[in-house]
Amino acid sequence: MFWGAISPYELVAFKRVNGYQNSNSYEKMLEDCLPAYRQKFIEEHGRDICFQQDNASCHVSGQLMDFFDREQMYTLRHPPKSPDLNPIENIWGLMKQDIARRAPMNEAELCQFVKEAWLERTTGPKSAELLMSLFNSMSARIEAVILNGGNRTKY
Repeated sequence: MFWGAISPYELVAFKRVNGYQNSNSYEKMLEDCLPAYRQKFIEEHGRDICFQQDNASCHVSGQLMDFFDREQMYTLRHPPKSPDLNPIENIWGLMKQDIARRAPMNEAELCQFVKEAWLERTTGPKSAELLMSLFNSMSARIEAVILNGGNRTKY
């Protein structure tokens, strides 16, 4: 499994997750990348980040809510099973298409193709335009989910 984080401007983090991820391992991963990136973002853009994640149990546990409280980090809450609000789901979808076209033959090749697809989608020639367009669609995404009663939307 892989975990990634993006901002409107760049790749934040990308990691391979070995085995099962629990609240402890997820918190450690966030501690390793988020505080430093958040500080950099505030310095460069003059505003704070809003961290968004899916509703996996290790992401919304009391332990993780305590982490976000300690860090005084705002998180966007959304309905369960609602990938519509998370721009990174669009990146994962594009990556799946990229990887399927290459037809990896084994796990090592699959992992290599995943890394290459991630870099292409987050640092490649058209990545800045893609990331900004995904983040610029957030208001419309939120409005669509609200209007649709928390159910799936076109996003």
